[in-house]
Amino acid sequence: MPLKGIDVDELGDIAEELVIYLRFHVLAAMEAPDPHAIANGADAACTYYQGVAICELLLDAEVDAFFHHMLRSARARKWLLERAVAGLGFPEKPLRASNNKGFFAAIVANEWALAREIAVLSPLEWKDGLEYEDDFWYSHFLHRRLVGDAEPVLRAILTEYSRALGGDEPPRYRLCEALLAADHEPALAAFGDLIDEHRQELNTMRERSLLATDDLFAPFSAVYVEGLAWLRLLTRAGVSTDRDYPFCPSLARAEQFAPFAASGILGA
Repeated sequence: MPLKGIDVDELGDIAEELVIYLRFHVLAAMEAPDPHAIANGADAACTYYQGVAICELLLDAEVDAFFHHMLRSARARKWLLERAVAGLGFPEKPLRASNNKGFFAAIVANEWALAREIAVLSPLEWKDGLEYEDDFWYSHFLHRRLVGDAEPVLRAILTEYSRALGGDEPPRYRLCEALLAADHEPALAAFGDLIDEHRQELNTMRERSLLATDDLFAPFSAVYVEGLAWLRLLTRAGVSTDRDYPFCPSLARAEQFAPFAASGILGA
């Protein structure tokens, strides 16, 4: 599974750098005395676990390692949210509902119970000044869908989502609508548009050199975690999907992987 524009040796070097940063952030989250440093360390570890997971998949087709690191990412998110609920004075920005990295990682790893736990722990209100309102309603809809809220509640959330969008209907909104209605063709059309939107965003970043020199850019430009999560959501809702999509390789959609052995580090 080659990474376009980057050779294997370069990707190997990137993977080594990501592991170093990951260890640094895990240590910060576990040992820092300051709530801000703890929260930021755990949030960064959530991201870096995913970067390392993708490198494992791209370099050696390590499916087990990919899913295990996705689980660690999700568990790091749960670990942070649990401590925030305990009222330890963590900053609100990394806790915001629209910070969905760990939530999507749990879904990608097919760990629906863990995804629901993250959803239950996630904020129920929009954090003005820290997240866009439409991003909040998008995330809130998915959280409450997994928690099992009734259809009228979910439709009310979609109404707020639509209001925040000001009449626009981007792919994420259409995906939510189609998921609630179990409408197959609109769901697949919206997913195709989500992939196209993601491709355009990556091209813009490359053209403007935005994040293109960041080691995380390489893995995340090759594998789209949110897209993989949506394929899980659609499949679970009974929507028939193709085996492979751009940025969403079939290896990252395996139904089974080796048992995960928890280490206890950041809840993982």
